[in-house]
Amino acid sequence: MYEFPHLDYIEDYLRDKKQAGTMTKVDELAQLLLSKPMPILLSQATDIYFENHEHGTSEKFKKNTLKRWKNIYSVTDGDIPLVDVTRDMAKRYVKHRLASVKTTTIERELKTIRAVINSVIKEKSLKIGNEFERLTIPKKGKDSIARKPFTLVEYRQLIASCIAKGDEIRVLVLICCLTGVRPAEAAGLRREDIYLDDEYPHFDLVEYGDRTLKTKNSVRKVPLIPAAAIVLGQYLETHTYDVVFPRYCDGNEVLGDNVSGATSRYIKLLNIKKTLYSARHTVKTLLDQVGTSEYLAESIGGWGKASLSRGYGDGHSLAKKYEALNKALDQVLPDE
Repeated sequence: MYEFPHLDYIEDYLRDKKQAGTMTKVDELAQLLLSKPMPILLSQATDIYFENHEHGTSEKFKKNTLKRWKNIYSVTDGDIPLVDVTRDMAKRYVKHRLASVKTTTIERELKTIRAVINSVIKEKSLKIGNEFERLTIPKKGKDSIARKPFTLVEYRQLIASCIAKGDEIRVLVLICCLTGVRPAEAAGLRREDIYLDDEYPHFDLVEYGDRTLKTKNSVRKVPLIPAAAIVLGQYLETHTYDVVFPRYCDGNEVLGDNVSGATSRYIKLLNIKKTLYSARHTVKTLLDQVGTSEYLAESIGGWGKASLSRGYGDGHSLAKKYEALNKALDQVLPDE
C-alpha cells in the first residue's frame, strides 16, 4: 500500500529512538537524509558547471577547469558539501597557494572557482553566497617576471636556423617570430585560414571547434612578409593535412602544452635562454623602434582593446600592417 514501505519502517524506528532519547549521530543523519535532499558536494559541482557551460563538452576545457578546481580541496579537508564552504576557507586558499604559485596564477584559479560555484548556485537555486568572491590577493602582479625580448643577435640566429631547416616545429617558430602571434595562435592554423596568393599574403586567426583565442581582439588578419610566406608555402607542399601543424593541432583544438614544450626545447638547443613567448615582445619592440603607431601595432599583435584598431577596415588595415611588419623586421632577416 506504500510506494516505499521500508522507509516507513525506518521512520517508525527513528521516531521510537527519538522518543526514547537514544538517537545516535548516525540516526540523526538518516533522519536528515529522509527529510532533505542530499547536499551538493564539491566533487559534483564541476559536473553541474560542465552541463551548463557552452564549452562543457570540450575535453580541453574540462581538463583545465578540473586542474584549477582540485586545489580547493587543500583547504576543505576533503570532499565537503558546497554549503559548508566558509569565508575562512577561501582566505586560507589564497594564503596556501601563495606558498607555491604566483599571484597571477592564483587569480586565474579563483576566476574558475568562482565561476563553478556561481553556476551551481544559479542552476540549483541555492540560497547561499559565493565565499570566493572579492578576495584580496596580497601584492597581486608584483611577483611576475617580465619576459624580455630577444636580442637582435639571438633573433637573427633563431630566424636563420628556422629558415634553413623549414620543418614543422621550425616553421611554427618562424611564423611567431615574423608576425608576433602567440604560439598557440600559430599552432591552430588551418589551410583554409591562409591566403598566400593575395596582394598581401596573410592568414586569418579565427575560433573554430574547441579552439578559442585569448581575447576578442585576437580575432584578426595577420600579414605574412615575403620571408614568412615563402617558407610557409614550401612547408605546406610537404603534407596534405587540413591543419598546418598536425603535431600540435587535431583540427578541433590546439595542444598547447605540446607547443610550449617543443618550441622551448628547440630554442634551448640554440643556447638561447628564453622561450618563444619572447618573440611576441620582440616584434612589439621592433615595431615601436621604427615608429609604428600604437593602435596599428596593437592591431597587428591583437593587443589592447578592439576599439584601438579603429579606422582600419580589412583591406586598408592589411596593407598598413604588412608595410609596418616589413619595415620592423628588415633588420633581423638574413641577407639574401
